[in-house]
This record gives sequence, C-alpha cells and structure tokens, in this order.
Amino acid sequence: MIIVFDVINIILIFIGAVNFVLGFFVFKKGKSNNVNRIYAYSIFAIIAWILAMIFYRSATTNTLFWAQILYISPTFIASTFLYFTYIFPERIESVSQINLKRRLIFTVNLLLVVLIAIPGLIVVDVKNIIGSEKEIYFSNLYFLYFLYIAFYFFFAYYRLFRRYFAKNTSRIERVQILYLAIGHQLSSNLAFITNLILPWIGYFHVNWLGQVFTFFNVAFTGYAIVMHRLLDIKVVARRYAVYFASVTTIAAPAFLVQLFLKPYVGAYGWLIDIAILVAGISVFTPLKNYYYDFSNRYLFSSLYDTKKVIRDLSDKLRSTIKAEEVYHHISQTLTDAFHTRGIALLTYDEKKKIFHLSYQRDFEKCSQVLAISKGLTSYLLSTDEPLVLSDIPKGIGKMKEISDFRSCGVAIINPLNLKDRLIGVMLLADKESGDTYNEEDIQVLNVIGTQAAIAIENALSYEEIRRFNITLQKKVSDATHKLKLQNEELQKVDTMKSEFISIASHQLRTPLTATKWALEFLAKGKKGKLTKQEVETIGDLRTSNARLIKLVNELLNVSRLEESRVRIDPKPMDITELLKGLVHEFMPIAEKMNQKIVEQYDHLPPINLDEGLIVKALHNFISNGIKYNKENGKFVITAKKKGKEALLTFQDHGIGIPKAEQPNIFKKFYRAANASASHTEGTGLGMYIAKSAIELSGGKVWFESIEGKGTTFYVTLPLTGSQAREGEKSLA
Repeated sequence: MIIVFDVINIILIFIGAVNFVLGFFVFKKGKSNNVNRIYAYSIFAIIAWILAMIFYRSATTNTLFWAQILYISPTFIASTFLYFTYIFPERIESVSQINLKRRLIFTVNLLLVVLIAIPGLIVVDVKNIIGSEKEIYFSNLYFLYFLYIAFYFFFAYYRLFRRYFAKNTSRIERVQILYLAIGHQLSSNLAFITNLILPWIGYFHVNWLGQVFTFFNVAFTGYAIVMHRLLDIKVVARRYAVYFASVTTIAAPAFLVQLFLKPYVGAYGWLIDIAILVAGISVFTPLKNYYYDFSNRYLFSSLYDTKKVIRDLSDKLRSTIKAEEVYHHISQTLTDAFHTRGIALLTYDEKKKIFHLSYQRDFEKCSQVLAISKGLTSYLLSTDEPLVLSDIPKGIGKMKEISDFRSCGVAIINPLNLKDRLIGVMLLADKESGDTYNEEDIQVLNVIGTQAAIAIENALSYEEIRRFNITLQKKVSDATHKLKLQNEELQKVDTMKSEFISIASHQLRTPLTATKWALEFLAKGKKGKLTKQEVETIGDLRTSNARLIKLVNELLNVSRLEESRVRIDPKPMDITELLKGLVHEFMPIAEKMNQKIVEQYDHLPPINLDEGLIVKALHNFISNGIKYNKENGKFVITAKKKGKEALLTFQDHGIGIPKAEQPNIFKKFYRAANASASHTEGTGLGMYIAKSAIELSGGKVWFESIEGKGTTFYVTLPLTGSQAREGEKSLA
C-alpha cells in the first residue's frame, strides 16, 4: 500500500507527530509510574487511530480491514482514559478495587473489539468514491459502539468532575484536572460529531477531523505540563527540546553543505562527510550549553544539571564557616537554578521555640508575616519533604500563616532538618517564569535542605563559639591579670618558704647532730651504769632524734631540688646489684610482716648514674612497697631491658591508692588518706623526691593502682645514663 500524501494526510501526519512527542515524553519520564504509563498508552491509542485514518484513506484494497482498525483503535482511547481517571491524580481506592475495575473496563473493550473485527456485525462494508472520502456501511449494532464510546468518555469526565470538587483535592491538582478535562472534552466532543454522529447518518467528508481535534488535547495537556506540573515531565520535555535544537542547528547547515558541495568533489565526497562529522561533534556540546544558558536566561526554563547544582553548592558550603556566606551561597545557587522571585532563611531557636529571620532576598514587604506557629513547627519536625503550598495537605492548609505566606508569594516551605532536630526553614517564592516547582526541583530541594541544615548548624555553632570566645577572652584577660598579681605574691611567699626551710634545716642540722652524739655517748654508759628506765628513755630520744634528722635531710633535699642545686656525678652502676643490696637491707622488715619479696632481674649493662640520686629513689619505692603492703603479701621487683631503656617495676598487693587521690601522689607533703590511716609516720616527701631524682637521671616514673588491691610503680632509666651537672651536692 502506498501512502497518499495529500493535504489531509500531511495534516494527520503532523498531528500524529505532535501526539507522539507528548506520548514519548510522558512515557520516558514515568515508565515506572503507573499514572504516566497509562496516560502514555492513551496517547499511543490516539496515534494508532491517526495512523489507521491515514492507511484507511490511502488504501485501495483491504479497505474493510482498515475501516475495522479505524473503529477499533478509538475503543482503546476511551478505555485507557477511563482507567486513567481511577489512578489520577492519586489512588483513592484500594488496589483490589482498581484491579477489578480495570478488568471490567478492558473486558468490555475486548468484547467490542471482537464485534468490530467480525465482518458484518458492526462495520459491514466500505465504498470507494473517486475524488471523495470513502463511505462506510454500518449495521444496526453501531449504536452499541456509539454508546460504548459516549459512556466511557462521559463517565471519565464525571469522575474528573467529582475529583475536582473533592475536599481533599489540592489547588494544583484542581488546576491540572481542569486543563486535562478541557483538552479532552474539546477533542472528544468535536470528534463525536465528525467521527461518530455524521458518519452514522452517512456524511463522511469530515470524518478525519476527529483526529485533528486531538490537537486541543495536546495543547491543553502540554500547557498543564509546562505551567502546572502535570505528570511532572516538564524537565524531560525541555531537556529533549535543547538536544533537538542542538542537533537541528548542526544538521541543517550540514545538509546544505552536502547539497551544494558534493556534486563538485566527486569521489572525494567522503572527506566532506568526515569534516561534517568532526565539526558536528566539536560544536555539539558548546551549542547544547548555549541553548541551556539561553533558556535559563530568557525563557526561565530552569534547565539545570541536578548533580552539578548539588555538587557546586556542596563545594561552596565546605569552603566557609561564616553564616552570612552560607546564606548567600544557598540563595545564589537556588536563584540560578530555579529563577525564584525571592528566598528567605529562618533559623530555629530550640530553647526559645521561635524562628529568627536570618536572611531574605526580595521578601522585604513580607518580613513581618514570616512567622511559623507551633502547629506548623511540629509538622515540619515530622517531615523532611518540602511543603509545596499549591499542593498543601488538608490539615496544614487551614493554618493562618499558610494564607499569609501565599499572600507574600511563598511557593515552598522547605524544612531544614538534621536527624530529629529542626535547624531552620527555607522559604522560596514563585518562579519568575510562573512555572510551578516540578518533581526534580523538589528532589533537589530535599538534598540541598540536608546540606543547608548541616552548613547552617556549623555556621551558627561557629558564631556562638566566636562570641563566646570574645567574652571568654575578656574574662580570661581580666582573670590572668589577677592571677599574675596573685602568682607574683605566691612566688614571693614560696621563695620565702623555701628560704625558711633551707635556713631552718641548716640551723637544725647542727644541734640535732650534736644531740645524736650526746645520746650515743650516754647510751654507752660512759657516765656510769644506766638503769633500765634510763636506757629506754635514751632509746626513745635517739629514735625521735633520728626522725628529726631524717626530716631535716628530706627538707634539705627538697630545697636543693627546687633550687637546682643538686650535683649529678654519674658513674657506672649495676642496677640489679643495687636492687639486691636494697632488698637485703629491707629483708628483716619484710620477714617481720611475713611478706615474700620476689626478684626477677634480667642481665643489664652498667649504667652511668649518680649513686645518691638513684639510691634515694629506689630506696623510697622499696620502702613504700613493703610499708603499704599487706601482711603475708607478696612484693615483686623486676628489672629488664626494654629498647634503649631499663624498665624497673615495684608491685605490691597492699592498700592501693584511692583513684581521686592518685593525681596528687607526687606532690610535696601529700599523703593519701588510707596511707595516713595505716601508718601515721611519714613526711609526704618520699615520692616527690623519688620522682625528681629519677627525672634528673633522665628517666620517667608512673604508676597503676587499685584501692585495696595494690600498686605498681614503673621506672625507666636510659641505658646511655644520666648527664653530669655541677651543683652543691647530691641527695642526702
């Protein structure tokens, strides 16, 4: 069959192409969406009807077959459109109910198709008339066909009408239904006359106009898609339009070049093809970008790259921590992408439960009404989705601030939530083009909302910290000045104290030493035989005198340490032998308390150490380990090589050190409460001197302790030994 390209068929081909573009965009955007898919099927049924008319008009044979196809295809237009009204704008019935109605709708449709397909039941014959339109003869059952088409369309319009006036239908849904119904009614009602009624009475001269009238449906549906977010295919349509414009711009001059140049190059025509291909590839991307920019700048089409917008904003927000810059970046990004008339950012004060207007652009006249009630705040806390005011939920739409927002041109309220916390709210005005926000815009706002919430929270935290730092800096400055004065006074007092201790110690040492020798002289009985009571009294005096001498020596040691007057004279020493000697010295005391001393020594090389310092330190660790150990307890002393150091440990299983008092153990004149309770004697200087002596030897000291379970002191000494230093003398 040869297609006749007369004026009518050319018009039909154009109408078919227009319908195909609409159907392609609807299906391409939402092939996984039932609403878009079913509406696309109804458009494809219209295209089939248009093609059937073209083939019917062009056919010279099998005209009855093409007439049957011509009347079968509209049945699918009616059935798919009726089914579409059950799922648009949203499913209001259960899935099982919709499935039942779908089976009923298409079962009746298939029965009618069978009746049309059987020759003679509805379509009887076709008469070819030269120079005029063909005539079709119908049987008396044609009225069933008419009733089917009329009832399906009428019932579909009834459903749209009922849905339009439903209470839970949003404003944007009403607008979408209105344009959809107008477009379909204009197309179908006019087609009823030209393609159903007039052929029934034998008039076939305009039976092709019904297909042309579908242009009304395309026009109104297209307008609703572009202006009112119908089926949400606007972005896809625009995007393909940009690609089409880019390809056309390249193809048109390429065709002209081939048309005029190829006849002159002969066998080298392939060079022109290659040149055109290379040129086309090189200019396609710049052309596409130009059309994108042109559309955004002059047509406000918002043909933005979703990923690029999100990525660019993310990069900008990461580059700053200042609130003003964060607000500016968010505003600039959304303005460039959406061409919104205005934007406002409100931050939420969680403590006071109020919003603060932190940033606004072109909302000056409405700044007084940009308030959010507790009810709307609760709703925003419960959702992460942008709230489109033209598609507002029923309960939310009754709130007073919603009408205030609408009067100020607010189109979207976008909550800025972070987990279960509301950071703020972003308000967007209508687009400059008058377009509604589509699904892709909503998705972008959803992602940007999270980015903005994080950035704003960080910026507000930074601002709060900055203000706090300014206040703190002033307070610290004032306190530092006071502390400086107090410290100077304390240093004077400490110096006086150290001087007093040093002088007092020196002054006490001489008489105490003299007393010691005098008591020893008396104890030997050089002045005559002593009674038992006199011996005991002299013994007590000698013990007290020894304690005083020890205390004076400790005070002198502290004084030398504080004033850095300790001389360090390192000599090779065998640490293990030194430890064995000290243990032997304390063995009688340990045996008296039934304590077991365990020694574990590795072979260590001789270490250059000052004998006075190291003996004093180790003596204190062993003394404390035995003194504060339990009776029948075990005291473990180890010495081993660890890297470039010697590691010594002193582990007892005694009273331990309370956790709260552990930070003070190495302080002067400090004794733990449980130590004072178990042994009343003690100066609180032993650990201070031991730690200072080890550190002067180049080592370190630390401990681990659990109250009631024992303490382990750790000592490290460098195998390289300590450094010599000039001084008054070593520790006594």
